[in-house]
Formats: sequence, C-alpha cells, structure tokens
Amino acid sequence: LSRKQLTFASLSDIKEEGCNAEFHAAIEFLSPMKKSTTGREYDHGKVTDGGSSFRIAGFDTKSRVKLSAISAAKSPVNLTNCEVTV
Repeated sequence: LSRKQLTFASLSDIKEEGCNAEFHAAIEFLSPMKKSTTGREYDHGKVTDGGSSFRIAGFDTKSRVKLSAISAAKSPVNLTNCEVTV
C-alpha cells in the first residue's frame, strides 16, 4: 500500500489524515521512552514551526536518541515519513 508523499510549508497546512508527511519544525518537548500496557515502547512530544504545533509519537528507540539530541540543541528538524492522524 503506497501513500502519497506531501511536503508542507507550515504545520497548520497538515489537514489530510493518512498522508505520508514531511515537514520542518522544532521539537518543543520530547518525553522519555515509556512502555505501553501491551509492552510496546514509545515516546511522545510536541513540534512547532513557530505558528502551529503538533503532537508526535515515536516507536523507535534509535530515532529517539537522535531526536533528544536535536531537541536539547534547539535545532530545527526535518521529519519525514510521518503518518498523519487528525
């Protein structure tokens, strides 16, 4: 199953659920890794482009290490292959 790749100028432009999104933002908050009641590890956080903000969730501990460093450095990040749920 292929999803279309969309790139957005602003987070507020993301309105279509299920698309394969790419956007540039800064990480406002990133939680430590947690374990769900089913045993799956995840983290969550919030990203902003200065005008809009979105909640994010991740399930990859390797990516979380990189995102944590980017968040601590207050660097912008390019997020790709993001599944959008509205």
